[in-house]
Amino acid sequence: MILSSRYSDKSFSRSVRSLTIAPKRVAGADITPRLVERILNDAGPEPDRLPLVQHALMRTWESWAEHPDGSIDLEDYEATGGVGDALDQHADDAYGVLSPGDQRTVECVFRRLTSRVGTGGAERSPTSLDALVGVCQSSEADLRRALRPFTEPGTSFVVIGADGSVDISHETVIQHWGLLSRWATDEANGRNRYQRLLDSARRHKERDAALLRNPELRRMRKWWERQRPNEQWAERYGGDFDVASRFYGRSVFWQRCRQCFWGGLAACVVGLGVWRVYDYSRGQRDDATAAREKLADAEGQIEEVGVGVSALIEDVEVTNVIKNAETVRMRKPSCERSSRSPRALPRTCGPR
Repeated sequence: MILSSRYSDKSFSRSVRSLTIAPKRVAGADITPRLVERILNDAGPEPDRLPLVQHALMRTWESWAEHPDGSIDLEDYEATGGVGDALDQHADDAYGVLSPGDQRTVECVFRRLTSRVGTGGAERSPTSLDALVGVCQSSEADLRRALRPFTEPGTSFVVIGADGSVDISHETVIQHWGLLSRWATDEANGRNRYQRLLDSARRHKERDAALLRNPELRRMRKWWERQRPNEQWAERYGGDFDVASRFYGRSVFWQRCRQCFWGGLAACVVGLGVWRVYDYSRGQRDDATAAREKLADAEGQIEEVGVGVSALIEDVEVTNVIKNAETVRMRKPSCERSSRSPRALPRTCGPR
């Protein structure tokens, strides 16, 4: 449980010391002096930190109660995170036991219960269970089940009134639960983005603005798909959800049309380039085939010419042999004497 009152600087130290003797009054447990000094040092001089001190002491006592042996000491205190981190760890533990679906519901609830103005810190923003049912798109029973770890005695981060009102118990929860602080920042960014979208949609309706285009549309789509805004959520930030959603849908549609057109054109250009390369390659292959055929024909013709030349050479050689033989025969003198003119042998017959 977190204190909702504030303390003056003069009473702050006394208030912290009074809190340290509460475990002894309740359960007869003593706190060591060194732990008291450590708590006073961690608390600092700011009275607004008293709720953190109270929460840290409660968690320290719970840690000690699991093995009640001796006095409450530094080990029990440090196991819970101390004044600075006890609340953050406790809230994370409560969130961690939930199913993924209940975690989304809890995030939706806490985002609705906080409000960040400008660059300042987040503030509480109470609402009703009926409003949360619409914003979170969940039944009341599911909401109560998801919030149970945050509403149980000893936690009480969220308070659900008898009239159905829902509120965060103390600003300290917003300031010191790191996850909730990030949710509050995301919610503020979502609010700003939706209001810009709504402003563009209204101006487009008056023909004073164009549809969204990338890269702004890309960022808007990323947020829209993650946030999943609805009419109940948008009522908090200007309403006119139908106007904004139609404008967003038309922007997405025409962006896809442009992408299809340019994508188709690019595909045609690429296809034409591929066809040209293929046609060129096919022409090159045909030319190479024709060249190979011509080369084969030339080789055949050369082979036929070679055969003819060889035959002609052989014929020439045979003719030369015959001619040489005939020449030799004609030059050889006859050594026989004629029977009709017996004369001495010519001097040409026989060796000289």
